[in-house]
Amino acid sequence: AEAGDVEAMRVLGAKYLSGDEGFGEDYREAFRWLKKAADAGDAYGQALLGFLYLGIYDPDLRDPDKALDLLRKSASAPDADEEIQAILAELLYSGQYLGIAFNAEESLAWARAAAKKKEPTAMAVLARHHYDGFVLERDWAKAGKLAEKALGQNPNEAMALGLLAAIAYFDPESADTDKALALAARSAKGDSALGMGVQAF
Repeated sequence: AEAGDVEAMRVLGAKYLSGDEGFGEDYREAFRWLKKAADAGDAYGQALLGFLYLGIYDPDLRDPDKALDLLRKSASAPDADEEIQAILAELLYSGQYLGIAFNAEESLAWARAAAKKKEPTAMAVLARHHYDGFVLERDWAKAGKLAEKALGQNPNEAMALGLLAAIAYFDPESADTDKALALAARSAKGDSALGMGVQAF
């Protein structure tokens, strides 16, 4: 990394971010190396630096505009990681508590791009679009099918669990309170606001 190897800069930054393999968590060092990698055009380095700018790890680094800019760059790369696209889709839909403005249209575009690659979070975000009906026509049947597909890829996908819980609770044609509460409990373990909301009802 000191010699200028961009991949090494990104890997070193990631190690400081996670504290893996004997590296102590050091968000300032993570920022230093990820900034170098991101400035050199490394797409995954851009994404990791974007996460730092969300302020989750260190509130002093919080800058939602920079976070979005970097995540968009990373998600737009020719070999973009579908997981980054899915995270961006979720942030644009429900990241208001992090200072990210709601943008349903852009969220939908990123969710569709990543869902084509069967990324579970993206499928859950797409299901949420069908559930809420802000851009797409509201269709709880489609939402449920997409949420089930997401769980087929990741049985612990919190948003998908929360959606299925909400459908089981609120859909008058298939209401099942016991099922809704069981799904909501699993969803809430993954910090899904939707799952917590169903539990609150």
